[in-house]
Amino acid sequence: MRSARGSSDRRSISIAATVSGGRTDWIFLKNWPRRMGRQTSDRHAGVCIAVAVLRWLEGFNIKIGNVVCWLALGCALFCFLVVILRYAFGIGVIWMQELYVWQHALLFILGSGPALTHDKHIRVDLITESRSDKTRAALELLGICFLLFPFIAFIALTAWPFVLTSWATGETTGQSGGLSGVYLLKGSLLIFVLLLGLQGIVGLIRNTLVLSGHSNSTARPT
Repeated sequence: MRSARGSSDRRSISIAATVSGGRTDWIFLKNWPRRMGRQTSDRHAGVCIAVAVLRWLEGFNIKIGNVVCWLALGCALFCFLVVILRYAFGIGVIWMQELYVWQHALLFILGSGPALTHDKHIRVDLITESRSDKTRAALELLGICFLLFPFIAFIALTAWPFVLTSWATGETTGQSGGLSGVYLLKGSLLIFVLLLGLQGIVGLIRNTLVLSGHSNSTARPT
């Protein structure tokens, strides 16, 4: 070990002398190990910051998902109540009919980001299944940059005037007795863009770390 370390030190000194123009710059050589250590430390700090950002963004989406998942139960319960009231008692409640439809819509709109966090979206692996981790990471980066982000940008650009008009007019349902805050439902499209965009950033960080050899720090949450 001592011999290998001495060989490594001599190689570092040789490289340092070359970098300093071939002359013996003893100050440069003296500070070389310190400079190398500082670069390693900076690199390690950068990885730690990237992992911290990744975990925070994932945690945010997971918290959203833990709340949104209850909409599935609400949707089922209100749908059941609507059926019982209509066919057992002949009672039609418009706002209740609309409410379970809203819950169903919000479940998908607000749950897309958290689903992507857990890698639970629909995926057909025809290319990446048998590839190495770094190859999969590279393909994931291409998909995020050229498929996910353009899709998010398209939704944002097309939804913005649509949502803005709805909020400006205070849009309500066209049915008597229905829910009044239709603009809130349409506004959730922008939240969809935000949550999916945040998870896209997480994907960029995770796959970049894998390509740089830090795959141990990128395990998905369970």
